[in-house]
Amino acid sequence: MLERKKNKNEKNPRGSRKARYDEKDYRGSRSGSEKGLWRVRRHRRHCFHPWGIAGGIAGSCLTVFIIGICIRTLIGLGKSGSLVNPFGDGSTASETSYDYSDFADNKIEIKDFFAQKGDAYLVYAYSDTCAHCADIKQTVLSYAASGKFEMYFMNDASSTMKTVSSEDDCRDMTLNATEISQLSIYGTPTMYVVETAVADSSQSSGKKTVTEILIGESEIKTALADN
Repeated sequence: MLERKKNKNEKNPRGSRKARYDEKDYRGSRSGSEKGLWRVRRHRRHCFHPWGIAGGIAGSCLTVFIIGICIRTLIGLGKSGSLVNPFGDGSTASETSYDYSDFADNKIEIKDFFAQKGDAYLVYAYSDTCAHCADIKQTVLSYAASGKFEMYFMNDASSTMKTVSSEDDCRDMTLNATEISQLSIYGTPTMYVVETAVADSSQSSGKKTVTEILIGESEIKTALADN
């Protein structure tokens, strides 16, 4: 029996393979243009695109970089109590940097060593060319700015004070000194504690006296931290 020839204008019977394909493409669409859009999306889903991969890697690296900055900032905040600059050398954003010029009124010469007001003050002998002085510069100046003790500064004291060959010689000669001629220095940095002698001490009452000598970076840092 001959099969009836299908009219080209006749729709496929529902349930045939082509009908299901057309129904899937057009389901829910408002126009025939949706069919093309669906095919493009399906094609891209299975397509390797080098720029897409590169963009994904770059985005991942940026995310890791930002997370690293946040972690470093939070760690620094927990340790110091102040915000750390993540692009810097670890210094805190709230830290103030000082220079000797900020204490210009407290710069003295050796002739003024015992002439300062107050019952107790510090005299810091340093040199602009001294590496150890540079290492503790901010520590010393920050302490001076705190106002705990009045501090005075003598630059290049080695050229105006008697230089001795050892720390012991410096202490033997200068500890309890009340006169400029008794002052000595072993090297920089050196810090002298000057106090007014009391009546029951071995020093002359009422005179400014060197009661302590701190020689070197380590001794000075430790003393300032403890006081």
